This record gives sequence, C-alpha cells and structure tokens, in this order.
Amino acid sequence: MTVRAITIGMLLGLVLATLGYLNDWVLKQAYVASDLVPISVYGALILGLLVANPLLRLMGRAQFSAREWCVIVAMMLAACVIPGAGLMWNFSNT
Repeated sequence: MTVRAITIGMLLGLVLATLGYLNDWVLKQAYVASDLVPISVYGALILGLLVANPLLRLMGRAQFSAREWCVIVAMMLAACVIPGAGLMWNFSNT
C-alpha cells in the first residue's frame, strides 16, 4: 500500500458515497451500487487503466501498479455500502 493509493482510494470512495446517495435517494435515478458487482467501480477501474496509466506514462511519472489498483478498487467497493444495500436499505429497518 502506498500513500498515493490510499489517498486516491479514499477520495474516490468519498465521491462514490456522496454522489451515490444523491443519485439514489434524492434524484431517484438508477442505483449506483445496486448489486454485488457495481458497474460504477469497475467502470472507473477500466477508465483508470485506459486513461490514467497512459497519461502518467506520457507525463513521465510512475504508473499505478497492480497492487495500487487493488487498494483503490477495494476502498471504492467498501464505499458502495453507504449508498447501497448495506446502510441505506437495511440499517434503517433494523
């Protein structure tokens, strides 16, 4: 784990949780994290692999390693509990 991966994972998780709550409960759109394989997280992973790593390579900076991507995706998946089924659907019933 690097500081860069933890920082980016926390920021993306925060964005996913806040915008997911806004999208799901305020705007009443399709759920951001509605199932066990949230497309928002894996879509961000694919975009990161196809856009972020080549841009970092062109800028002369170190690319994200596979371990860093694992940390970022794990933190985003954990953040999916907040707007999705874990907290907002089940916690209030309990």
